[in-house]
Amino acid sequence: VRLKDSRLVEDPITAELAEELYEMARIGEHNKMLINFEEVTFMTSAMLNVLIALKKKAAKTNTGLSLCSISSLIMEAFGIAKLKGEFDIHANERGALAALNR
Repeated sequence: VRLKDSRLVEDPITAELAEELYEMARIGEHNKMLINFEEVTFMTSAMLNVLIALKKKAAKTNTGLSLCSISSLIMEAFGIAKLKGEFDIHANERGALAALNR
């Protein structure tokens, strides 16, 4: 999943994205999910909450979840929220795909 909005700040955008991601994890059609943050320059803590919930939903369906291409500013938010170690985070899409395919 490539996130296209550079600023994930508005409730409608975050809520719509959350529903799409949750549905993908809930259905469990795929056993791997990669979220690419390359275009994202800013996001609210609401999006961090979406990712936490998504991780739980993915775990219920045995769906691997990786994140990649996260800017240093957003990584700082992950660190402040003590979430860096909670997610499988990779510098780029190639590395994340390789990890998911192991």
